[in-house]
Amino acid sequence: VTNLKWGDANFFGYYWDSQFTEPTLIIRIAPANSPTQELVCNWATKLKLNLDYKDHVNPLLTWEVSFKSLPNQRWKVFFDFCDHGSIEFESNRLAIRELPSTITT
Repeated sequence: VTNLKWGDANFFGYYWDSQFTEPTLIIRIAPANSPTQELVCNWATKLKLNLDYKDHVNPLLTWEVSFKSLPNQRWKVFFDFCDHGSIEFESNRLAIRELPSTITT
């Protein structure tokens, strides 16, 4: 996951997936020139959302996404949307799930 280059990716949103036994945050994103993907974040905690769509009606575009290793095998994830805000949280486990090419949002 730390090798992902998600600058200039379309952010389609997030949701909590109840199919997992632990609290699982799903973030849907379409990296530049790549299919839509979901970042699966098990035991996501300390979620901070600060998004301002202003007059923007399309998906927000990421400026940078960073993944930092924490003690106890946890991760700190930070999505930077420049002047549109940010998302940050911690998670025990991260995985990428590619979606069928027919799904975009």
